[in-house]
Amino acid sequence: MTRRVRETINGLFERFPEFSARVVLPGSQGFYGGLQLAALPTALIATPIETLLFLHILLLIYFAFAAFDRQQCAGPSLLRRVVRSLTDLARADQPFTEEPGFGLSKL
Repeated sequence: MTRRVRETINGLFERFPEFSARVVLPGSQGFYGGLQLAALPTALIATPIETLLFLHILLLIYFAFAAFDRQQCAGPSLLRRVVRSLTDLARADQPFTEEPGFGLSKL
């Protein structure tokens, strides 16, 4: 490889390794992830019903909090946009009649 290609490929990792995506997991995270991956089949063999019940409850809580957090983030702005688009669709279906006091001239 030429010098420029080498600098381009390795530049970020050599200058700022904490910002580089070359190392995705630090050693401790990889160790604990491997430990969990080894413990899961062991627990499924030793106590399958209890392990499945525990996994069911754990995943239920995880996805319930994810849905709750998503609902909190979407909140009123999403609801406002949906209601506005539905009312616009409803108005488009009806013929335009200007009632006294409610016309476009008041806007």
